[in-house]
Order: sequence, then C-alpha cells, then structure tokens
Amino acid sequence: MEFYGLNNSIYSFNNIINGLSNDIVKAIHATFKAINNGMNGLKNSINGIFNVIFRLNTAINGVNNRMNGLKNTINGIKNSIDGIHNSIYGINNVIDGINNAIYGKNNAICGINTSICCINNAIYGINNAINGIYGIRNAIKSQISFKNPPYMFLPIHGKNT
Repeated sequence: MEFYGLNNSIYSFNNIINGLSNDIVKAIHATFKAINNGMNGLKNSINGIFNVIFRLNTAINGVNNRMNGLKNTINGIKNSIDGIHNSIYGINNVIDGINNAIYGKNNAICGINTSICCINNAIYGINNAINGIYGIRNAIKSQISFKNPPYMFLPIHGKNT
C-alpha cells in the first residue's frame, strides 16, 4: 500500500510539473506572441512614420513646384513688361524717324526756296543787265545824231527817233 501511495504521489507530482510546464510553455508562447504583436505594431508605426514623411516630402515637392511655377509666371510677366518697353522704344524710334524725315523735308523745302530765291536774283540780275544795255543804248542814241549814220549798225530794235 505504501508503494501505491508513493506512486500516486509521484504521479500527482508529475501532473503538477506537467501542468506547470504547460503553463510556462503557454506563458512563453503568449510572451513571444505579445512580443511579435508588439514588433508588428512597431513595424506598422515605423511604416506609418515613413508614409507621413513620404506624404510630407510629396507636399514639399508640390509647394516647390508651385513656387517654381510662380517664379516662372513672374519671369514671364517681367519679360512681357520688357517687351512692352522695347515696343515703346521702337515706337519712339519710328517717331524720331518721322520727325527726322519731316525735318529733312523742311530742309529740302528751305533749299528749294533758297534755289528759287537764287533764280529770282539771277533773273533780277539779267533784267538789270538788260536795263543796263538799254541804258547804254539810250546813252549812245542820245549822242548820235541823224547826221551820223553809224548808229544804224548798233543792235537797237524799234524806230530810230
């Protein structure tokens, strides 16, 4: 009987150890499962942080692209203003050319008027010369009498009076 009781005690002790072993194994499994779940959560958190950084980077790139677009727009406006200034300079050059042409035309008219004045002066001089010739003729005529026929050889037109 004593052996039977000892065997039962040993059996009970084995059951206790087996139970403890199962509990320890389960606790270890649960611990590793919890660690695994924690690692998965940490991995997901890190991935989430990377996603936020990626989205932030994308947003920064978008802002940079918008800033570059704004800069290009400002440069385009500046180039348009420069084009307007160049157009104004061109118009001013055309106006200067027109003014120079008008000034040249006025100078040409002045030159023509001066030429006409010179021609008039020449005609006036010719008339004065003709009048001088008539004066010489009249002077000669007044000195020649009818008794002296050589006056007939002078180039005097009209009647001999």
